[in-house]
Amino acid sequence: MKTIALAYFKKLFAYHPLQDSFDELPRFFPILEEGLSDELNKDVSDEEVKAGLFGIVILLFIASLTVVVEAYVSYDSRAITINGRRRILISGSIQYPGSTPEAHVFKSNSGACAAFLANYNQKTINAKVAFGNQHYNLPPWSISILPDCKNTVYNTARAGTQSSQMKISPVPLHGGFSWQAYNEADSSFTMYGLLEQINTTKMLQTTCGTRQRE
Repeated sequence: MKTIALAYFKKLFAYHPLQDSFDELPRFFPILEEGLSDELNKDVSDEEVKAGLFGIVILLFIASLTVVVEAYVSYDSRAITINGRRRILISGSIQYPGSTPEAHVFKSNSGACAAFLANYNQKTINAKVAFGNQHYNLPPWSISILPDCKNTVYNTARAGTQSSQMKISPVPLHGGFSWQAYNEADSSFTMYGLLEQINTTKMLQTTCGTRQRE
């Protein structure tokens, strides 16, 4: 009985990733340490056999936990596998409502839907796309985002920022702005070309400090 159990245990974990760890465990179970040695024919008591089998059961339980951890989560580009169960979270498809536009549609198991309408035409004309019983105008070389597969919330070619319009109004010569002309004296520091601001400020401070000391 002991020989069969030990042979099965050794064969089961011969190629396991945690084989190195299992090699250290027999020292906690004298029956395993003895069984893995060359003295397999030595008679042992029933208590030692029971202890060895109990150790094998514990190691089998640990091995099952490690297998679950190793295969706890995996992904194959379409579905996610959790604890051995394959669950499709998001399924995608590509539709061609016209010659150039494309509609990338993503749906979940709960019924949620999101779509990306893309117009890859670089010409200066808008593409009119029929999608989901509605029509959408796509500027050239742009993508529209429809989080509910109905309403467009963003398009890469449209800017939804606030803008202001300039207005020119005439100003009367009398009673308008007051003007004053003056001549600016030559600077004490002149340089041809552009200078870096920090160095220029330091040089001006040095020049002003020297003039004040004088």
